[in-house]
Amino acid sequence: MKHLLLFCGLGLLGISNATKAAPRPSGAPADTIAGHARLVRQLSQELCTKLSNDHTTKFADLTTDQAMQLTQQLFTEVMQHDSVAVLAMMAKGAQQNLQPQQVGQLLGRDVVVSLSKTCPASLPLLTRLSQTEQAQQAIAAKQPAFSEPEKKALQPLATHLCARLALADAKTPIAKLTPAQRNELLVNLMKKEFTTGRPQLLRYYSTAQLADQARMKEIGEKMGILMLAQKDCASYILLLGADHVK
Repeated sequence: MKHLLLFCGLGLLGISNATKAAPRPSGAPADTIAGHARLVRQLSQELCTKLSNDHTTKFADLTTDQAMQLTQQLFTEVMQHDSVAVLAMMAKGAQQNLQPQQVGQLLGRDVVVSLSKTCPASLPLLTRLSQTEQAQQAIAAKQPAFSEPEKKALQPLATHLCARLALADAKTPIAKLTPAQRNELLVNLMKKEFTTGRPQLLRYYSTAQLADQARMKEIGEKMGILMLAQKDCASYILLLGADHVK
């Protein structure tokens, strides 16, 4: 499920408007650039402050285009505010054969992850970002192959699991739980859904497939993709996904 969150950040917040982040050179992962993690924290904290202090914009009601434009605007503002640190990061990236565009895109992706982990105020906006055409294209490019019959078999379970998460959130806000508590909640709810939805699953999968852990993990990932497409559920998936990103 962590991959879903990363896809949402691909190219959305980079210096350019590319829809796909440039690949990391194998010899120079972003987390080896000195100061990268510190700059990510700094940028995400500034963005969180801006979002938390905005009491007029209803982020959940924005169109996907508006969400994209607002995010790019905010990200540009904090990048300009911290331009000295950003330019220093570009220079360090160049020493590791990273282009400025690559460094910017990697920063943007990691800021998305950081926001989803540490800034509840960002979730409505990130949810809308996850539903932009760019994010959906990134997800479609990376998601496991889906057949229509398989989607038909999984969609009811994905919808039911979203409802279970909503009920749990109404009792105790999921955003206020610790990552370990959220993981436990998700595991328990998925177990219940797989148990009650077994007859539905058997319409497409064999008994042997449902007993295979690797296949069940793949099924869970596919359900996550279907859940991410549901407006009222995407925020849960982003939050749960962020917990699994190191």
